Amino acid sequence: MISISDEFKSLVFEELNEYKDFLTEKDGELKLTIESPCKELGILTVSVRESEIILYIKNFHTHINSHSLKYEDVDSITLLAIDKIKKIIYGNFYFNETYSNSRLESPGAGPQRLSKEEKDLLVKIFGSGTYTKEWNWFGEIE
Repeated sequence: MISISDEFKSLVFEELNEYKDFLTEKDGELKLTIESPCKELGILTVSVRESEIILYIKNFHTHINSHSLKYEDVDSITLLAIDKIKKIIYGNFYFNETYSNSRLESPGAGPQRLSKEEKDLLVKIFGSGTYTKEWNWFGEIE
């Protein structure tokens, strides 16, 4: 097993210096917790354990580890996590929810907004009355 806590902490201090005060460490787990200015998204939490980084916010989470990404070195895993954190907090990562008749059908997230074609496909799948809401770190996107 590899420990990424020290490397992660160093990179947060270097790459995300303005967020270093949001780091906590407890029971062998390092956490970075940042509240989004977008109330609907809530809080971004980054959990760092022995060999895995988990990012979660609202309806989205992702695991970054050597097994799932086929990276063997700590630096690659840590840099990938830092890159994803930056995309989220700089507003370059999007969260969406698709509703049909006011019922949540499909949450999602990614580095790009849903295209018109993707939204049309969701209407095809879930039927009329389907609509999608999208957010980035700063708020809802019309």
